Amino acid sequence: RRSGTKPPADLNVPKVAVLPPKMAAIPAEARASWLGKLMHSKQETLDKIRDRIAEEQLYEPMSQDQVGGEVEKSLGSTYGTFADYQGTISHMVEAGLSEDVLKEFIMDEESEQQLTTYEKWAVVRHAAEQVLQVYANRSNARWIESEEWGPPHVVDANQSAASVYANAVDSAINQGNVGLLFIDDGRLVEVGEGQADIAALLSTDLWQAIKTLAPHKVPSSQRLERLSMLGRQLLHAAVSVEVWYGATALRNLKVVVAVDSEQEHFLVSELQQWGFFGLHHAHVAILPLPRFHGFAQDMKRNTLGHVKGSPRLMLGTGYAMFLLNSPAEAYTLDAAAANPTCLQGTVLDWLRELKAGWLYAGLLSDLDRLRPEAAFDADFLAAALYCVDRMGANMAMEVVHGDGERDVRTYDSIVLGRAGPDGQGGANCNLRASAMRTVRSYQIMQAQVSNPHGFYVATHRYAYKVSTLQRLLVDATSFHADVKLHGFYAYAMFDAADLTTFPSAVCAAVLSGGHRGPPQSEVVFGRAWLAQAAAVLEAQDKVNEFRQKAIELVRYDKIAGSERGSGGSAVPIVGLNDRGLGRVETLRPMSAAMTSVSGRFKENRKGFQVVLLLAPEHRPLARAALKLARLWVRNIVDRLHVVLVMSSQDSRDVAKAVLDEMTDKELEFNGQLSKEVAMRSPDTRIMDSVSECCHQLQAGLVVVPSYKLCGPANDLGSSASSLAMLVSRNITSAPVLVFKANTSGRYASPNPGSAFPPSQKEYVTAMAHLDATNVAPMIESVSRLLNPTTDVLFLSKTQAYERPGQLSMRSRRMFVQARMAVAGALRCEERAYAGHTVPELCRGVEAEGVDVLVVSVAGELPISRETEDLLKNARTAVLVHRNKEAASTSEARGPSITVVEEAPAQQTGYSYGRR
Repeated sequence: RRSGTKPPADLNVPKVAVLPPKMAAIPAEARASWLGKLMHSKQETLDKIRDRIAEEQLYEPMSQDQVGGEVEKSLGSTYGTFADYQGTISHMVEAGLSEDVLKEFIMDEESEQQLTTYEKWAVVRHAAEQVLQVYANRSNARWIESEEWGPPHVVDANQSAASVYANAVDSAINQGNVGLLFIDDGRLVEVGEGQADIAALLSTDLWQAIKTLAPHKVPSSQRLERLSMLGRQLLHAAVSVEVWYGATALRNLKVVVAVDSEQEHFLVSELQQWGFFGLHHAHVAILPLPRFHGFAQDMKRNTLGHVKGSPRLMLGTGYAMFLLNSPAEAYTLDAAAANPTCLQGTVLDWLRELKAGWLYAGLLSDLDRLRPEAAFDADFLAAALYCVDRMGANMAMEVVHGDGERDVRTYDSIVLGRAGPDGQGGANCNLRASAMRTVRSYQIMQAQVSNPHGFYVATHRYAYKVSTLQRLLVDATSFHADVKLHGFYAYAMFDAADLTTFPSAVCAAVLSGGHRGPPQSEVVFGRAWLAQAAAVLEAQDKVNEFRQKAIELVRYDKIAGSERGSGGSAVPIVGLNDRGLGRVETLRPMSAAMTSVSGRFKENRKGFQVVLLLAPEHRPLARAALKLARLWVRNIVDRLHVVLVMSSQDSRDVAKAVLDEMTDKELEFNGQLSKEVAMRSPDTRIMDSVSECCHQLQAGLVVVPSYKLCGPANDLGSSASSLAMLVSRNITSAPVLVFKANTSGRYASPNPGSAFPPSQKEYVTAMAHLDATNVAPMIESVSRLLNPTTDVLFLSKTQAYERPGQLSMRSRRMFVQARMAVAGALRCEERAYAGHTVPELCRGVEAEGVDVLVVSVAGELPISRETEDLLKNARTAVLVHRNKEAASTSEARGPSITVVEEAPAQQTGYSYGRR
């Protein structure tokens, strides 16, 4: 007897992936239509190959009853005792719980008095599960205990003998001789604080979960959201193959996705919405993995039967491997991802027909395969080819050095060598630690873990010869099916690791210097895993090619449950009433930016708000002005607002045409681009409308194009009526960037006949005029915009000399202060001029090809006459920076802006380019 019995704390923690995936509801008509197409294609295929199936050795998928037979066979001699105990508990549950029944199991009076009925049942349930687990452990470990085990023979992937096959690997990938296999192992992930906030990892946008559960790990740099774990794996495979091996290799790449049947519709819709992630649609095979009910002993019939009320589970990664050799189980899609076509045979036949002799397999939950170099581990594949040619192997597994028993449990793996019939030579086998929970099997594991020469665990990444799989995957009895329990229900589980233990398998163990595999000890990934995932996702999203490919491929019109909504096609028009307050009307049918994915997490830091002010006459300059304003949108929390200022008498067709041209795929993808119309009545001053708009949007920067500030030589009008000049004079709460029609350099207007065509240079050149007492804030602000690896910042000072050839003390102090404020390794050069500000800076701008000229104004003071002359005469964009620290008054009438800085980009495997 034990006193003080309590329910176990982890009773409700899932031991297996039993929760159904959370996904958007699929209309019944659409599901029925899809299943009808699929079953029709499957039946046609089976009719065509019926004679071939009878002649060849192919695998026939299991039925529900056959799975029960595997459970019974695996239990072996313990089946009778297991069935009697399971049947008794199952019958008690079916008959209904009562206090009298529970009293038979509660071992002490104290617990009986203190515990509620639910808690009593929890104690009984936990004890019963432990007893059943003992019998399951015995059956799972029986075959391991009957073998002789020793250290494995491991080949180092970096040894010179294997490296000679590197060229062969490159050639094989280029020719499409190596296919990719992704297997869904059913892992779940926490997406919220509640116990029910669990979703399938495959279909989860991990950034949303990280923002909810580990917000301190969310970087301020660019993040690519809206992309599921499945999408990241497929897109990464396409991008990395194209970058490392070229477009031909990408066209030849074959991909097999073995996915939970409950997630099949999600996968198809993802392929449709993302254009197959850049893969060739005919080279992507989808292999649905069925789910099966659990088994319990039927006391009336005295048989082990499936229970319809039990959770339905997949049978593991090993069953996915067997379905590779089952006819008409997989299918491909047409280019529109609307019509499935079952393969004319097995997946392995399909691969061989497409000249793919090798299959590189891994799990969809493998986070480390998202690293740039990991889609195809060339070193591992080269070592695999070496082992096949020199050692007679027919498959290879990647291993890493283990670090104590904790690694064995975490990765559910220990690699051992099995002695041959003569006691000599060994076959490398990947054994599951979850099947080694008896005294004898634990001793076998401990003997290897305590080996002074070390031990190895597998990363669950394999390279198979397709011809070998066709010979091995014929009979499921070759697998050592594990008995897994969920509650009282028993399931037969197969693992891909068991392929290494087949009698005819010769598996090479290749030691890799890469990353460890996905953890297998947890069914539900929680905060710790999400915090680790944040660093991997951040590195992936910083890869320019990966981010741009996603933005290029996404099809907004195909996104399920369109986020535009009924009002999404409207652009809000902000007007003014008599009291100056905003009112919202609707202008249709303008296209608006797609809003970002809704989530629980709200950004806890306010981003930088850039406002691009346009008038209808600015249409020829609008695109170039947008490109320049884009420089200030650095982080995912920043926003670019395009505001068209127009009167009620202006044409709405013109307004629509102007806003329709304001597009940026990356900003639209991330929901960072919005379009508004500031409508004013004829009796309202234009600056009243602009000021109200900037205040509502909390503008951190105002960008205004201008034709009229182009100097008298162009005779384009007076500066008195220029919107840019009015904004520069009146908007004092935020910096103002004036983009001029006669701008020369990278951001010149691309209009035909322009006197200054756009420069072909790939970098940005900025010039900062050092005139204020404190230049550090201006320099820090400017240097954030520039890429330290390519861009150039000129520090200029006019009237810099106290005598010819000798800088004044003030000039030296300003240059030193400015250099100290420059961020990172940005290239910085000094330019000292002897003459007055306007003529010297105008000449310097043209001589250096400056894209942006930056001048400083103290606080919220009006701009000087000198600054106005620069706006008129400088042939480049002019940024009027507001130096708040140099203000003569501490009064701050404008809104406070918090700028989120972007972490410096680090090289992650691909070459970088300016977006």
